[in-house]
Amino acid sequence: MKATLLAVDLGGSKIAGALVTSGGEVRHVRTVPTPRSGLEPLMDQLMALIEELLAHAEGAVRGIGLAVPGIVEADTGTAVVAANLPWQRTPLAGIVSRRTGVQTIVGNDADGATLAERWFGAATACRTYICMTIGTGIGGGVVIDGKLLRGAHGSGAEIGHMIVDTSGPRCRCGSPGCLEVLAAGPAIAARMRALGGTAVNAKSVIDAARSGDPLAERVLSDTAAYLAIAVVNLWRLFEPELLVLGGGVAAAGDLILQPLLGHIERLTPTRAFPYEAVRCSTIHQESSFLAAASLVLEAEAEAAATRPTTIAASAAPVSSRRLT
Repeated sequence: MKATLLAVDLGGSKIAGALVTSGGEVRHVRTVPTPRSGLEPLMDQLMALIEELLAHAEGAVRGIGLAVPGIVEADTGTAVVAANLPWQRTPLAGIVSRRTGVQTIVGNDADGATLAERWFGAATACRTYICMTIGTGIGGGVVIDGKLLRGAHGSGAEIGHMIVDTSGPRCRCGSPGCLEVLAAGPAIAARMRALGGTAVNAKSVIDAARSGDPLAERVLSDTAAYLAIAVVNLWRLFEPELLVLGGGVAAAGDLILQPLLGHIERLTPTRAFPYEAVRCSTIHQESSFLAAASLVLEAEAEAAATRPTTIAASAAPVSSRRLT
């Protein structure tokens, strides 16, 4: 029987939770609005959701994974700060584990999405890879030799805040021309409208391009030009085996991938680039739950890797196992 994990994606507008098997099957999805009136109501809403899901679990829940935006101290499970959430260096993992009695792992949502590609997606056979998530914002993560790069203070690999145009518009972080302000979903819709087209959001632009609208195709190509700058720079820094594009915009598939590869070719005319190693993610519909579940799976794997092996009487080493 596959173990059950409880996965929660905690965002500025909604809290979504589900039960997830270690094989990636998602069950009992529940979504509630995120309270805007402070930390205590938010925690009450979160705990009510978790308790409801625990009641639906068949057997024991092996772990709870909380994927949250912003800066997280992964070692302590502390939510430090986020733009749209009232964290006050909140010891989120400790609070939830004490109330539920279940091991709880808290991580940045982009880190979770990156790990999900290793546990459930395109990077299952990779030790060094990069994930770039393109949606309302741009996030992602870098895995080097099997280890997620977190940085000295928990905010490493901020892919969306790479500066790709110093004369570009000011990003919400304060810097000019960040990738996020030029290539995330809102920027795609704004670019379409600026060129005289109609766009409610990035999905409407993608739908128009899928129907053969040349203006929408141009907008996606212009967006891909900025993404290509980031991809080439990331590749030259880390030389990964694979770079996975995830998030809602990457669901456009070849509509974004083909112009991206074309712009990469333009940027690397004299140096071979492994085009086949840039791929779109295959996990879209339930990616947020798989991201949260992957935080638990990764923590278990790390614990198993550091657990001392036992020497049997025959002097043969006993291999370590994941936590159960």
